[in-house]
Amino acid sequence: MDFAKDAGHGEHNVDLAVSACASGRIFYIDDDDLWLPRHVELLLPCLERADIVDSRICSLDRSGGLNLGPCRGSSAHLREHLAMGRLKMLYDTHIAHRKDAYGRFSSWVAPEGPGDRVWGFLAGFARHPDCKWVSCDEVTAISIHGAARR
Repeated sequence: MDFAKDAGHGEHNVDLAVSACASGRIFYIDDDDLWLPRHVELLLPCLERADIVDSRICSLDRSGGLNLGPCRGSSAHLREHLAMGRLKMLYDTHIAHRKDAYGRFSSWVAPEGPGDRVWGFLAGFARHPDCKWVSCDEVTAISIHGAARR
């Protein structure tokens, strides 16, 4: 799909793409992040028993070092903090969800929650008690944040 540049951060275009896709499983990657070779292979089976899955967060810092995140989206404690807008330690590159969960628990357009679009999107999944969330303890992707890209 080829969309014109969106006025926001692309959330309307992502919503159109997710809504129109034929796949039952949705994976995200930002243009400056990296999936490791087994990312889909490791997360896909988790979606047989869950609505959303996350993998262990790994990010690149300004000096080129890799940093591991301590969080698990499936943790009730983390979900509560994420849903309340108190803590965000997950990135879209490290998650996948079932298409049938999209819109039922959360969507990219007008997410309820904190102002950050990814945070609001993930908070939508976190706040629903019926949403089944599992975590994969493997590092399957690397997030490269703005400061590290420079």
